[in-house]
This record gives sequence, structure tokens and C-alpha cells, in this order.
Amino acid sequence: RRRLAVIPRSTTTTRTPIEMGSDEDDGFEGLLDDAASVVEIVREGAEADASVVILGVEGGSVEVLGFADAGSAFGDVASALDPSIIAFVYGRVSFGTDVTTSRKLVLLTWVGPETTTIERGRIAEQRAQLRAAVNMVVHVELEAHSTEEAEQPAVVARVRAAIGRSSQAD
Repeated sequence: RRRLAVIPRSTTTTRTPIEMGSDEDDGFEGLLDDAASVVEIVREGAEADASVVILGVEGGSVEVLGFADAGSAFGDVASALDPSIIAFVYGRVSFGTDVTTSRKLVLLTWVGPETTTIERGRIAEQRAQLRAAVNMVVHVELEAHSTEEAEQPAVVARVRAAIGRSSQAD
């Protein structure tokens, strides 16, 4: 069972998650106003917890735009990323063999293909605000400009390259 809740950007203060998949409540909706708590759930990595969270920075504050629950991957949220925004996708990536598995925490900066030049110029500022507001452990930082770059196989390949593992068998 995989479920993705994405909160649409709007100018109103009330946001309703758009749920894809199951209608079951897994308890994360109460945390949507607390980005630090959701990031901690992803970082701790219990199998029943969220494994990917989408964060946005607006006016200096960090907000949760969505999350994907246990067993989900970057590819599960890639199609839900708005092409006109900058967002930060934080999640766990696991890869390896039956004998050894590597687990890395990844911060993927999503720069949608329709993002304005002015917004693109604010990426470093927003990333700094995110880091200041939320205590994150990040092993690998990536940037994606298309949904293909944010899909699971591309993310895993780039994480492997970043840590020096190019083989599928390691």
C-alpha cells in the first residue's frame, strides 16, 4: 500500500491534501504544519513511516507540501511535483544486494521546468532557510529539472555516483 498526499500551493491559508491511492488515514495529516517533525520521521526511517517528504519555503518559513508513506520512493512523488515551483524533496534511498544494503538520506532540489528566472535565482536562499529551520541529516544533495531526473532509477544512479559506487552489484 502506497499513499501520496500532496498539498497544493494556494494563496489561502487552508490547505487540503490531495490524496492519491488509499483513503486510509495514516496519522501524518496532523504533522503537516510541522516540517521538522515530518523530516524527523523520514530521517529515523522506521519501515512504517513516511520515506519521502516534499517541502517548500515561502516567506522564510518552511511548509510541508506533501509526503509519501512507507515503501514509497522518489519516483512516487516525481509525477506530483508542480512544474512551476521550487521544492525540496527529502527522503531515504536504499540500494544494494541481498547481502548488503546502503541507505542514504537525499535532499533533491526540484526546479520545475516552468519556474521563472527570478525564482531560480532564489534557490540558494531558500535552501539556506530550509537548513536553518529544519535539522536535516543529508548524505547526498541533488538537483532535478525534469520528472525523469526525479524518478527513482535516476536518483539511485546519481546517489551511487556521488558516493563512488557505480556497480549494480555492490
